[in-house]
Amino acid sequence: MILTLCHGFNLTPSKMLSLSKAIQKSLPDKKIIINNIVLTNHESQIAQKKIDWKIWANDVIKQSKLIEVSDSTPHYFLGYSLGGLAGLMAQSITQKKFHKQIFIATPFYFNSPLIGLLRMAKFIRSPQRSFIANHHYRAQKLMNGSSYQSVFKMRSQFLKAFNQDKNFFNIPTLLINDPLDEIVDVKRVNKWLIDHKNSLTRWRSTEFQTHPMHHLLIDPFGLGTENQWENFISQIQAFLTA
Repeated sequence: MILTLCHGFNLTPSKMLSLSKAIQKSLPDKKIIINNIVLTNHESQIAQKKIDWKIWANDVIKQSKLIEVSDSTPHYFLGYSLGGLAGLMAQSITQKKFHKQIFIATPFYFNSPLIGLLRMAKFIRSPQRSFIANHHYRAQKLMNGSSYQSVFKMRSQFLKAFNQDKNFFNIPTLLINDPLDEIVDVKRVNKWLIDHKNSLTRWRSTEFQTHPMHHLLIDPFGLGTENQWENFISQIQAFLTA
């Protein structure tokens, strides 16, 4: 089994290790090869490179070796926030699919109050509030405006690709959200799932109400309690082994 993980916007890639290690521990009888994607502009330096959403999608394509995916080896994808969109567009570009996919706090729709603030990033280098408020999770102090804009463009490109071929994306998929997410409009995501239930028959969703940052569903701190984290991992485990 290969498990490819992709981090979120301005999240230090190594912060996905708690999640990958917990999944490995929960599946001791499985030989899991972990593949952690590192998106452009998320290395340990100030993000200088001008970004287009295709750069991030191609990061997933190259680092996951998506075009080499075959039926002989299960290859699963887990994307957190922006990482989920990058994984979807990587599949859309290559027309190759992972065998299963998990999307955690992926912004198929954004909370309205946040949109205006983040769109201002087109004109400034460092907005007052990052996607991940806690500085211990940030990849960069400064993210350029094109990086912020590319998040919105990638989301628009996914909806465009989805509307062109809804059946392509109908693979076993688990969505995990917190209904109080600061970034994702979870109510709208749920409505989108209901509206397209005939096209997304293999998609299902679950929710966790976390603490203290509702968007941060990647480690025990984000889940708030030990029981919540264990339940979170057990649901991922059940999905991957079903």
